[in-house]
Amino acid sequence: MEDCLGAQAATLTRTSRGATYGGNRLMKGQNRHGATRRNKDAAFDRWLNLAVSVAVTTAILVGLAAVLAHWLL
Repeated sequence: MEDCLGAQAATLTRTSRGATYGGNRLMKGQNRHGATRRNKDAAFDRWLNLAVSVAVTTAILVGLAAVLAHWLL
């Protein structure tokens, strides 16, 4: 955990003029939030997230139906 924080601290440093993140200057008081940066494939990522959510929900419903059928029959 300490190594992770050390690497993060090396990448994000605060100065009196503001924060720098990977060489990019941010305005004073600004911090970079979020785990991922915006990219060109954002529409594909949203579609993939939706497809995985539908697949997981379907699998859970089929599993519950199978358990109920096993108990009742």
